[in-house]
Amino acid sequence: MFYRALADKHFGSDSGLSDDEIKKILDSKTISKGQIWDYKKKLTLQNQIEKRLKEKLNSLLLAKNIFQAKATEHELSLQGNLSHTSKRVLDLEKENEMLKKSLHEAQRQVSLKSEKIITLDIKLKSQIQKISDTEKAHTKASISLEDTKDNLNEYIWN
Repeated sequence: MFYRALADKHFGSDSGLSDDEIKKILDSKTISKGQIWDYKKKLTLQNQIEKRLKEKLNSLLLAKNIFQAKATEHELSLQGNLSHTSKRVLDLEKENEMLKKSLHEAQRQVSLKSEKIITLDIKLKSQIQKISDTEKAHTKASISLEDTKDNLNEYIWN
């Protein structure tokens, strides 16, 4: 409070002191040369610290920009891979549908061929039975013919 009242008394808006006059008062000989040298050292040190901070910030900004560029590049790469993968999935789905249709057609043909094989097998068995019956009849007829020949030969020779 005390300092505030003192500041208002000497530097208040109605005191008539300008900024230049205040600077002159501050720059007056009341500050010793040692204090000025300390201030200059502190100012130099602060300037060095500020310079290092700016360098660090610039390095961070550069690293951030590189990171963003790499992240964007990676994202674009992933989008490209996703696009390629999506296209490949669609192509495989189309190929799958074509293979399913081909499979159904092949199964239908196998079914038809299987029915034809069954029909031919039945006909073949029927033909085999007919051949067997015919061979039996032929054998009986041959035997009967031989018997008849034998009987005829006996009749002739007797």
